Amino acid sequence: MKKIWINCDTDDYGECWEVLANANEVDNYDVSSNGNRAVIKLVYETSDYVVVSILPAARKGYLEKEYSHTKRFYIKLSLMNGDPWFALSKQFYSREEALKFAELFTGLTKTQAMRVWQSKKLGAMETNVLEKY
Repeated sequence: MKKIWINCDTDDYGECWEVLANANEVDNYDVSSNGNRAVIKLVYETSDYVVVSILPAARKGYLEKEYSHTKRFYIKLSLMNGDPWFALSKQFYSREEALKFAELFTGLTKTQAMRVWQSKKLGAMETNVLEKY
């Protein structure tokens, strides 16, 4: 879902707030938590910089008593600007490795992230099917 930034200011009451909202909710944030209506409201588009998520790989089957892969994580990249593009790593990593990957992608645009993703051979993009072999 496309996200937007909303900056509001009450002017007379000295209140200002910023909201990361769904694009279709732009009118839902006109009033402060103290009940004062915004006098100034600025709406900003989100960028094509990637969002980096570290997803737990922990899982438990119906017949298993304990979770497996509890200390393993997948890397997922996505965008907030409405572009449905995403990338999900084909394998899981240790916590330390996952954090290194997260740092590697932080601050990159979609184009830059795609190049890095491909150079590191982290898997196919825009699929939830993780081809392991």
